[in-house]
Amino acid sequence: MSLLHLYDVSAYQGTTVPAADAVFVKATEGSSYTSSRFARQYASAKQRARHRGAYHFARPEASSAKSQADRFLDVVQPVRGESLWLDLEASELNQARTHAWAVAWADRIRDQAPGITYGIYMGGGYATNDTGQGLAGEYPFWWYPQYPTSKSTSKWPSTFSPWLPGGLTCGWRRPHIWQFSSAFNGAYDASVSTLTIDQLAHGGRPTTEVDVYGGIPPLKVGERYTRTCPKGSINIWGIAYDSTNTLTYRIAAHSNKGGGEIKSDLVVGGPNSESDVWPKKQTWKTSLTDVDWFSIELVAGDPSQPDANGRVVQPGWDASLTD
Repeated sequence: MSLLHLYDVSAYQGTTVPAADAVFVKATEGSSYTSSRFARQYASAKQRARHRGAYHFARPEASSAKSQADRFLDVVQPVRGESLWLDLEASELNQARTHAWAVAWADRIRDQAPGITYGIYMGGGYATNDTGQGLAGEYPFWWYPQYPTSKSTSKWPSTFSPWLPGGLTCGWRRPHIWQFSSAFNGAYDASVSTLTIDQLAHGGRPTTEVDVYGGIPPLKVGERYTRTCPKGSINIWGIAYDSTNTLTYRIAAHSNKGGGEIKSDLVVGGPNSESDVWPKKQTWKTSLTDVDWFSIELVAGDPSQPDANGRVVQPGWDASLTD
Protein backbone atom coordinates (compact mmCIF):
# COMPACT_ATOMS: atom_id res chain seq x y z
CA MET A 1 0.00 0.00 0.00
CA SER A 2 1.23 3.48 -0.86
CA LEU A 3 1.47 5.76 2.16
CA LEU A 4 0.89 9.51 2.17
CA HIS A 5 3.91 11.59 3.18
CA LEU A 6 3.17 14.49 5.53
CA TYR A 7 5.08 17.28 7.25
CA ASP A 8 3.97 19.51 10.09
CA VAL A 9 5.60 22.89 10.56
CA SER A 10 5.52 25.79 12.99
CA ALA A 11 7.25 29.14 13.47
CA TYR A 12 10.52 27.26 14.01
CA GLN A 13 10.64 26.43 10.29
CA GLY A 14 10.88 28.74 7.31
CA THR A 15 7.98 30.33 5.48
CA THR A 16 8.36 28.02 2.46
CA VAL A 17 7.17 24.56 3.50
CA PRO A 18 8.63 21.33 2.07
CA ALA A 19 6.73 19.71 -0.79
CA ALA A 20 4.68 16.69 0.29
CA ASP A 21 1.33 14.97 -0.06
CA ALA A 22 0.10 16.99 2.91
CA VAL A 23 1.40 19.73 5.20
CA PHE A 24 -0.10 20.69 8.57
CA VAL A 25 0.76 24.17 9.84
CA LYS A 26 0.65 25.38 13.44
CA ALA A 27 -1.72 28.32 13.72
CA THR A 28 -2.38 28.99 17.40
CA GLU A 29 -1.58 27.89 20.94
CA GLY A 30 -3.52 28.35 24.14
CA SER A 31 -5.40 31.58 24.75
CA SER A 32 -3.35 34.15 22.90
CA TYR A 33 -0.44 32.83 20.82
CA THR A 34 -0.63 33.00 17.03
CA SER A 35 2.28 31.76 14.94
CA SER A 36 3.99 34.70 13.26
CA ARG A 37 4.61 32.53 10.20
CA PHE A 38 1.24 30.84 9.91
CA ALA A 39 -0.20 32.94 7.08
CA ARG A 40 2.88 32.58 4.86
CA GLN A 41 3.39 28.90 5.67
CA TYR A 42 -0.28 28.13 5.03
CA ALA A 43 -0.15 29.92 1.69
CA SER A 44 2.99 27.96 0.83
CA ALA A 45 1.28 24.69 1.77
CA LYS A 46 -1.49 25.44 -0.70
CA GLN A 47 1.10 25.58 -3.48
CA ARG A 48 3.43 22.78 -2.38
CA ALA A 49 1.10 20.09 -1.01
CA ARG A 50 -1.91 18.20 -2.29
CA HIS A 51 -3.64 18.84 1.03
CA ARG A 52 -3.14 21.39 3.76
CA GLY A 53 -4.30 21.48 7.35
CA ALA A 54 -3.88 23.67 10.42
CA TYR A 55 -3.41 22.74 14.05
CA HIS A 56 -3.96 24.30 17.46
CA PHE A 57 -1.67 23.45 20.38
CA ALA A 58 -4.01 22.94 23.33
CA ARG A 59 -3.50 24.59 26.71
CA PRO A 60 -6.61 23.33 28.53
CA GLU A 61 -5.68 25.03 31.79
CA ALA A 62 -5.48 28.45 30.12
CA SER A 63 -9.07 28.94 28.95
CA SER A 64 -12.16 27.13 27.71
CA ALA A 65 -12.18 24.81 24.72
CA LYS A 66 -14.82 27.01 23.12
CA SER A 67 -12.71 30.17 23.30
CA GLN A 68 -9.57 28.45 22.03
CA ALA A 69 -11.45 26.77 19.18
CA ASP A 70 -13.11 30.05 18.19
CA ARG A 71 -9.80 31.93 18.08
CA PHE A 72 -8.20 29.09 16.10
CA LEU A 73 -10.99 29.20 13.53
CA ASP A 74 -10.79 32.99 13.33
CA VAL A 75 -7.07 32.78 12.50
CA VAL A 76 -7.29 29.88 10.05
CA GLN A 77 -10.54 30.75 8.24
CA PRO A 78 -10.79 27.16 6.98
CA VAL A 79 -12.64 26.10 3.87
CA ARG A 80 -13.88 22.68 2.82
CA GLY A 81 -11.13 20.43 1.58
CA GLU A 82 -8.76 21.46 4.38
CA SER A 83 -8.37 19.83 7.79
CA LEU A 84 -8.20 21.02 11.41
CA TRP A 85 -6.25 19.34 14.20
CA LEU A 86 -6.10 19.56 17.97
CA ASP A 87 -2.55 19.02 19.25
CA LEU A 88 -3.11 17.58 22.73
CA GLU A 89 0.31 17.10 24.31
CA ALA A 90 0.18 18.74 27.74
CA SER A 91 -2.41 19.76 30.30
CA GLU A 92 -2.32 20.97 33.90
CA LEU A 93 -5.90 19.75 34.38
CA ASN A 94 -6.64 16.26 35.64
CA GLN A 95 -7.48 13.48 33.22
CA ALA A 96 -11.26 13.82 33.49
CA ARG A 97 -11.22 17.59 32.94
CA THR A 98 -8.73 17.34 30.08
CA HIS A 99 -10.96 14.72 28.45
CA ALA A 100 -14.01 16.96 28.82
CA TRP A 101 -12.02 19.85 27.34
CA ALA A 102 -11.04 17.78 24.28
CA VAL A 103 -14.66 16.71 23.77
CA ALA A 104 -15.82 20.33 24.00
CA TRP A 105 -13.20 21.39 21.42
CA ALA A 106 -14.47 18.80 18.96
CA ASP A 107 -18.06 19.89 19.59
CA ARG A 108 -17.18 23.49 18.83
CA ILE A 109 -15.33 22.62 15.62
CA ARG A 110 -18.31 20.59 14.40
CA ASP A 111 -20.67 23.46 15.18
CA GLN A 112 -18.60 26.27 13.71
CA ALA A 113 -16.85 24.50 10.82
CA PRO A 114 -19.39 21.99 9.49
CA GLY A 115 -18.17 19.74 6.71
CA ILE A 116 -14.48 20.30 7.45
CA THR A 117 -12.27 17.35 8.39
CA TYR A 118 -10.83 17.40 11.90
CA GLY A 119 -8.76 15.12 14.12
CA ILE A 120 -6.59 14.90 17.21
CA TYR A 121 -2.84 14.55 17.76
CA MET A 122 -2.36 12.45 20.88
CA GLY A 123 0.43 10.28 22.28
CA GLY A 124 0.30 6.86 23.87
CA GLY A 125 0.06 8.20 27.42
CA TYR A 126 -3.24 9.98 26.86
CA ALA A 127 -4.49 7.21 24.57
CA THR A 128 -4.25 4.71 27.44
CA ASN A 129 -5.77 6.71 30.30
CA ASP A 130 -8.95 8.63 31.09
CA THR A 131 -7.85 11.64 29.04
CA GLY A 132 -8.26 9.73 25.79
CA GLN A 133 -11.18 7.58 26.92
CA GLY A 134 -13.53 7.06 23.97
CA LEU A 135 -12.24 9.99 21.90
CA ALA A 136 -12.70 7.88 18.77
CA GLY A 137 -16.36 8.75 19.18
CA GLU A 138 -15.55 12.47 19.04
CA TYR A 139 -12.76 12.71 16.48
CA PRO A 140 -12.76 10.97 13.09
CA PHE A 141 -8.98 10.69 12.90
CA TRP A 142 -6.07 10.02 15.26
CA TRP A 143 -2.59 11.40 14.55
CA TYR A 144 -0.06 9.54 16.71
CA PRO A 145 3.61 10.29 17.50
CA GLN A 146 6.02 7.38 17.98
CA TYR A 147 9.65 7.63 16.97
CA PRO A 148 11.60 4.42 16.25
CA THR A 149 14.78 6.48 16.59
CA SER A 150 15.74 9.88 17.93
CA LYS A 151 18.32 10.29 15.18
CA SER A 152 17.86 12.29 12.01
CA THR A 153 16.54 10.29 9.08
CA SER A 154 15.81 10.92 5.43
CA LYS A 155 13.93 7.68 4.71
CA TRP A 156 10.17 7.38 4.66
CA PRO A 157 8.73 4.16 6.17
CA SER A 158 7.49 1.71 3.56
CA THR A 159 5.01 0.09 5.95
CA PHE A 160 2.64 1.59 8.49
CA SER A 161 3.96 0.00 11.68
CA PRO A 162 3.96 2.30 14.72
CA TRP A 163 4.52 0.66 18.09
CA LEU A 164 1.39 1.00 20.22
CA PRO A 165 1.14 0.62 24.00
CA GLY A 166 -1.22 -1.92 25.51
CA GLY A 167 -4.49 -0.92 27.15
CA LEU A 168 -5.72 1.67 24.66
CA THR A 169 -8.78 3.48 26.03
CA CYS A 170 -9.31 5.84 23.10
CA GLY A 171 -11.50 3.51 21.03
CA TRP A 172 -9.14 3.20 18.07
CA ARG A 173 -7.21 0.01 17.37
CA ARG A 174 -4.52 2.02 15.61
CA PRO A 175 -3.89 5.55 14.39
CA HIS A 176 -4.63 6.98 10.95
CA ILE A 177 -1.47 9.10 10.81
CA TRP A 178 1.89 8.10 12.29
CA GLN A 179 4.42 10.80 13.12
CA PHE A 180 7.59 8.72 12.89
CA SER A 181 10.28 11.41 13.18
CA SER A 182 10.90 14.79 14.75
CA ALA A 183 14.16 15.16 12.83
CA PHE A 184 13.40 14.28 9.22
CA ASN A 185 16.26 15.62 7.13
CA GLY A 186 17.39 17.13 10.41
CA ALA A 187 14.68 19.78 10.40
CA TYR A 188 11.08 18.56 10.23
CA ASP A 189 8.41 16.53 11.94
CA ALA A 190 7.36 13.90 9.41
CA SER A 191 4.43 11.49 9.29
CA VAL A 192 2.93 8.83 7.06
CA SER A 193 -0.72 7.91 6.68
CA THR A 194 -2.88 5.14 5.32
CA LEU A 195 -5.57 7.70 4.47
CA THR A 196 -6.18 8.99 0.98
CA ILE A 197 -6.14 12.66 0.06
CA ASP A 198 -9.89 12.44 -0.44
CA GLN A 199 -10.37 11.09 3.08
CA LEU A 200 -8.22 13.89 4.51
CA ALA A 201 -10.11 16.47 2.51
CA HIS A 202 -13.63 15.20 3.09
CA GLY A 203 -13.48 13.23 6.32
CA GLY A 204 -14.19 9.78 4.93
CA ARG A 205 -13.11 6.88 7.12
CA PRO A 206 -11.08 4.01 5.64
CA THR A 207 -13.28 1.23 4.31
CA THR A 208 -10.75 -1.53 4.97
CA GLU A 209 -8.36 -2.30 7.79
CA VAL A 210 -4.68 -1.89 7.01
CA ASP A 211 -2.31 -4.61 8.11
CA VAL A 212 -0.16 -3.35 10.97
CA TYR A 213 3.04 -5.04 12.04
CA GLY A 214 3.50 -4.00 15.65
CA GLY A 215 2.13 -4.43 19.13
CA ILE A 216 2.95 -6.16 22.40
CA PRO A 217 5.42 -9.08 22.22
CA PRO A 218 5.19 -12.21 24.41
CA LEU A 219 5.42 -11.38 28.11
CA LYS A 220 6.37 -14.80 29.52
CA VAL A 221 9.50 -16.85 28.85
CA GLY A 222 8.75 -19.56 26.30
CA GLU A 223 5.76 -17.79 24.77
CA ARG A 224 6.04 -17.36 21.01
CA TYR A 225 4.10 -15.07 18.69
CA THR A 226 3.94 -16.12 15.01
CA ARG A 227 2.69 -13.98 12.14
CA THR A 228 2.39 -14.57 8.40
CA CYS A 229 3.08 -11.72 5.98
CA PRO A 230 3.09 -11.09 2.23
CA LYS A 231 6.42 -12.14 0.77
CA GLY A 232 8.83 -9.28 0.45
CA SER A 233 6.94 -7.00 2.87
CA ILE A 234 9.07 -7.45 6.01
CA ASN A 235 12.80 -7.63 6.62
CA ILE A 236 13.52 -5.63 9.79
CA TRP A 237 12.18 -6.03 13.33
CA GLY A 238 12.49 -3.88 16.42
CA ILE A 239 11.91 -4.41 20.13
CA ALA A 240 11.42 -1.33 22.35
CA TYR A 241 11.83 -1.50 26.13
CA ASP A 242 12.54 1.60 28.23
CA SER A 243 13.54 -0.10 31.49
CA THR A 244 16.62 -0.72 33.62
CA ASN A 245 15.69 -4.42 33.53
CA THR A 246 16.74 -6.52 30.54
CA LEU A 247 14.75 -8.78 28.24
CA THR A 248 15.96 -11.11 25.51
CA TYR A 249 13.71 -11.73 22.52
CA ARG A 250 14.41 -14.21 19.73
CA ILE A 251 13.23 -13.19 16.28
CA ALA A 252 12.90 -15.90 13.63
CA ALA A 253 12.23 -15.21 9.95
CA HIS A 254 11.25 -17.87 7.43
CA SER A 255 11.76 -17.89 3.68
CA ASN A 256 11.40 -20.89 1.38
CA LYS A 257 13.67 -19.32 -1.21
CA GLY A 258 16.21 -18.38 1.42
CA GLY A 259 16.46 -21.92 2.72
CA GLY A 260 14.25 -21.97 5.78
CA GLU A 261 14.48 -20.12 9.06
CA ILE A 262 17.12 -17.80 10.47
CA LYS A 263 17.13 -16.36 13.98
CA SER A 264 18.59 -13.52 15.98
CA ASP A 265 18.42 -12.59 19.67
CA LEU A 266 17.78 -8.98 20.71
CA VAL A 267 18.63 -7.82 24.24
CA VAL A 268 16.74 -4.69 25.27
CA GLY A 269 16.70 -2.49 28.36
CA GLY A 270 19.46 -2.44 30.94
CA PRO A 271 20.96 -0.12 33.56
CA ASN A 272 22.09 2.43 30.97
CA SER A 273 18.64 2.84 29.43
CA GLU A 274 17.97 5.97 31.50
CA SER A 275 20.55 7.85 29.43
CA ASP A 276 18.83 7.00 26.14
CA VAL A 277 15.99 8.86 24.45
CA TRP A 278 12.74 6.87 24.71
CA PRO A 279 12.08 4.34 23.35
CA LYS A 280 15.00 2.05 24.08
CA LYS A 281 15.00 -0.05 20.95
CA GLN A 282 17.10 -2.74 19.30
CA THR A 283 16.59 -3.85 15.71
CA TRP A 284 17.52 -6.81 13.54
CA LYS A 285 17.55 -6.82 9.76
CA THR A 286 17.56 -10.10 7.87
CA SER A 287 19.26 -10.71 4.55
CA LEU A 288 16.19 -12.63 3.35
CA THR A 289 14.16 -10.89 0.67
CA ASP A 290 10.97 -12.97 0.67
CA VAL A 291 10.05 -13.59 4.31
CA ASP A 292 6.61 -15.23 4.45
CA TRP A 293 6.30 -15.63 8.22
CA PHE A 294 8.14 -14.60 11.36
CA SER A 295 8.01 -15.24 15.08
CA ILE A 296 8.95 -13.41 18.28
CA GLU A 297 9.76 -15.37 21.46
CA LEU A 298 10.72 -14.18 24.95
CA VAL A 299 13.72 -16.28 25.99
CA ALA A 300 14.90 -14.41 29.11
CA GLY A 301 13.60 -11.78 31.52
CA ASP A 302 10.29 -10.87 33.12
CA PRO A 303 8.57 -7.63 32.04
CA SER A 304 6.12 -7.90 34.95
CA GLN A 305 8.91 -7.12 37.44
CA PRO A 306 9.52 -3.52 38.59
CA ASP A 307 12.81 -2.01 37.51
CA ALA A 308 15.29 -0.01 39.61
CA ASN A 309 12.94 2.97 39.50
CA GLY A 310 9.94 0.95 40.63
CA ARG A 311 8.34 1.01 37.19
CA VAL A 312 6.71 -1.91 35.42
CA VAL A 313 7.37 -1.22 31.74
CA GLN A 314 5.62 -2.93 28.86
CA PRO A 315 7.77 -3.80 25.82
CA GLY A 316 6.68 -3.28 22.24
CA TRP A 317 7.60 -4.62 18.82
CA ASP A 318 7.31 -3.48 15.24
CA ALA A 319 8.40 -4.68 11.83
CA SER A 320 8.74 -3.09 8.42
CA LEU A 321 10.53 -3.21 5.08
CA THR A 322 13.74 -1.28 4.63
CA ASP A 323 15.92 -0.96 1.58
